[in-house]
Amino acid sequence: MLTVSAHRLQGPDVMQDATDHHDGVIQPRLIVFHFTAISFGDTLAKFKHGTPGNRVSAHLVVARNGQIVQFVDFNLRVWHAGPSVWSGLSDINSHSIGIELANAGTVSQTGAQWIGEEGVAVPADEVIEARHKNARWPMTHWHRYADAQIEACRAMTSALLRAYPIDDIVGHDDIAPERKYDPGPAFPLAAIRESAFGERHPKT
Repeated sequence: MLTVSAHRLQGPDVMQDATDHHDGVIQPRLIVFHFTAISFGDTLAKFKHGTPGNRVSAHLVVARNGQIVQFVDFNLRVWHAGPSVWSGLSDINSHSIGIELANAGTVSQTGAQWIGEEGVAVPADEVIEARHKNARWPMTHWHRYADAQIEACRAMTSALLRAYPIDDIVGHDDIAPERKYDPGPAFPLAAIRESAFGERHPKT
């Protein structure tokens, strides 16, 4: 079972890799899921060392095999949401835990290959066909999330709800629907929320 101690996730598949890409202290009220669109290795480098000219960071990154890497303590503000609003809150970075999932995002077929939006090759059996809940986004094929990754998300959200007064669990496409489409229709967000909240599932 995953737990939270001193604002850090604890468990057998959790690694701490601290970065200084954060500012300010927060009281988390939301959990926000994203996909990375790049490989796990590139993701680790991006969130550890940053991107020149672009402030980007997250609390957690989850690999496809369920491994979790934490870069920033949960009570510190990271830079994952951008301009965003949800349920009366703005500046979602100041109210949320940002979780990045290693996933190629939208995919398209080139010959016999499926390629993600940032050039990551995706096996055909990891591609699903689905429509985004927001009709603004017309993409039809997406990288499937791995079972181990989804189970890690269930465990971590349960641990975070035990540790913090979390009001809701959302996607980047919920808090910035005009700009973002991640984590997209391949991610079982509704099931994750239901599993985490149970009878106190927020009505949104």
